[in-house]
Amino acid sequence: MPQSVDPASARPHQPPRISVESIPLYLLGPFAKLQRSSLDPQGCSCQVILQIPVILDDDPLARLEVRWFLDYDPAQPVTWRQVRTDFIEGSFDSTAVARVGPPRYLFDVTGLGITADGYHVVDVVVAESGGFDDQSTTLPHRGMKPGYESSTHRFVVNVTTNNNATCPIVPPSSLICAGTGP
Repeated sequence: MPQSVDPASARPHQPPRISVESIPLYLLGPFAKLQRSSLDPQGCSCQVILQIPVILDDDPLARLEVRWFLDYDPAQPVTWRQVRTDFIEGSFDSTAVARVGPPRYLFDVTGLGITADGYHVVDVVVAESGGFDDQSTTLPHRGMKPGYESSTHRFVVNVTTNNNATCPIVPPSSLICAGTGP
């Protein structure tokens, strides 16, 4: 008896999915705290490591693009710049639907030029590499071409200053010094 071969979806490009379950719990709260201090050693800064440990994609061949945005507002062109872009290459392994490990972003107030305390929003947008529509006027640098979809996750970081203590080296905070990594 013939089997049905109807596709599960009529969409030409299934969007990659951010596995929220893979994100560390300390990043899933209402916000991650980043405490800066003048007591941190010279050449070092307190940073928050934002990460998406697993992205699920039904097409293992697809090259994925991960775009990170800081305080993005579609009405304010100054906020449209990407602070980081990562690419995750596809694989010929047809069982590889989970992309493990890649995107992470070091939120560093010094490198970003953030001088005042307060809340900052970091959006991560994941889609097939060819799916972004950089000419979009609705969501500049985040909009998608027809037939493509993206997945988005939002992190909130609360930047505070405490000049009476050094960087608390507990996740999500890390003391990163020039020439070293987390």
